[in-house]
Amino acid sequence: MIEHYNYVTDVFGKQRPINTIESGHAYFNLNKTFIAKAMILGFSQVSKNQNVRALLEKSLQVKNKHIDIFSSLLTKDNLHLPQSCETEVTNSNISPFSDRLMLLQTGFFFAVAVTYYNAALIASMRADISAHCEKAALDSLWIYSRIGKDMIDNQWMEQPPQADDRKRLDD
Repeated sequence: MIEHYNYVTDVFGKQRPINTIESGHAYFNLNKTFIAKAMILGFSQVSKNQNVRALLEKSLQVKNKHIDIFSSLLTKDNLHLPQSCETEVTNSNISPFSDRLMLLQTGFFFAVAVTYYNAALIASMRADISAHCEKAALDSLWIYSRIGKDMIDNQWMEQPPQADDRKRLDD
């Protein structure tokens, strides 16, 4: 049983070790980030569109920042890290995909990341871990919005079917 409030509320001073729920979320988010980073790295080296390439490079910077954060949480308590995937990316610069598809997939990586960072935030009982998760989710939302803007600017995003505008039916 938890005996003291500082298990949850101790923001300053000595922190307790990470618990299994928190470490599980950190490990999962780190593993997911390694996979996304490898894919984005491959996309960035084959993209022909300068704007897309610049956005992919910014996406890599955000993924690297998240890797640093979640790696440090686990290594501080001498816990195992998932294996990085960058070595699996070849040196090819011939794209098997369109810039549109690569940007769409990158957007998907960031949209999913928001969901999982927020799940980790909710499950965490340490304020510093919650803050890291919140910052990572906000970083991901920012990149996701930039990807959406680029897709709209390039006319690569279709408008989904809309609900009927019941107010306009009266006209």
